Amino acid sequence: MARPAEKGVNDRIKRNIESIAQLEQAFNRRRTFTDRVSDAVSAFAGSFRFVLANLIIIVCWILWNHLAPREERFDPNFTALQLLIASEAILLSAFVLMSQNRQNRQAEHWAHIELQISMLAEQENTKMLEMLQNISHALGMDKTAPDAELTQLTEQLPVATLAEEVGKARQTDEIAAVVWEGQKETNHKDPENTEEETQR
Repeated sequence: MARPAEKGVNDRIKRNIESIAQLEQAFNRRRTFTDRVSDAVSAFAGSFRFVLANLIIIVCWILWNHLAPREERFDPNFTALQLLIASEAILLSAFVLMSQNRQNRQAEHWAHIELQISMLAEQENTKMLEMLQNISHALGMDKTAPDAELTQLTEQLPVATLAEEVGKARQTDEIAAVVWEGQKETNHKDPENTEEETQR
């Protein structure tokens, strides 16, 4: 029995995908030379090839300076190897941090777009609720029209007030966490003090 043909995505979804891809490409094109280098180094440093290359170099370095004739050993105390590894770690950390900073900027850019879309959706929903409320009034649906919750939903969302309340809630949670940790430390210390007093 032949399987039914699977439906592909519609044109609207395709346009959305293409728009997102174009935004990503535009953001990548705006990268500076430093951003491109840091991304390339970070990508290579996070690959198995980098681990394998480091392993081969370090093993060959140690074996040569341990088994080769004394006059051919260029780093018998492995001082140069230690300096090389430390320098590599510092440089890699710097490149990774630069790449993360660029990614954070991109994430903030997308977060701003999402916020704008959410605010637009909220405004559209508010407008639709207002229209439904007006239709209820016109149809004589007195029980639904004066609904207090519906009235609150039809009000514009105060973004600044909402952000302030979220900030206060987060501060309250952080203070509560600090107080909780302090109580736990106090509870751990109290049995020890009790034992010392008993011994005295």
